[in-house]
Amino acid sequence: MTYNIIEVTKSDYRQVAVFTAKLLSELRGTTVSSSNYLVTSQQLIQHNPQWTGFLIYDESVAIGFLSLYQSTALYANGDLGIIQELYVEPSYRNRGVGSQLIHQAVTYGKTVNWQHIEVGTPNITRWPRTLHFYENQNFTAIGSRLKLYLHT
Repeated sequence: MTYNIIEVTKSDYRQVAVFTAKLLSELRGTTVSSSNYLVTSQQLIQHNPQWTGFLIYDESVAIGFLSLYQSTALYANGDLGIIQELYVEPSYRNRGVGSQLIHQAVTYGKTVNWQHIEVGTPNITRWPRTLHFYENQNFTAIGSRLKLYLHT
């Protein structure tokens, strides 16, 4: 089934915050409030030209979200995209929704001349299906990603 995908607009910041909270709630195993992300989602959408997002709909109901950030690196020989968030409502998983969002990201990346798209996965021991999903979308492993918190 083909769903409707739209690029996120300024008025979509609440839905972006809701999907971000759902994604983080699932990953962290605890409830995360969307109110924690309202200001950030609004600022990214309105003021950061390197950020873009896509919402996917089943008729008028939002069922998923993908965000991308443009970066530049020498190893990439220029600009590249990084998938920051990808969330699909549980009842829509395994129905091609995530694949359609990835396809949209690839199409977008080609139009802005990115060299490639990268994504970090959650802990693959805990979330092996996530790694499998991205491998099925033709992503290849390039190593682990680590992070260092600058503010606690």
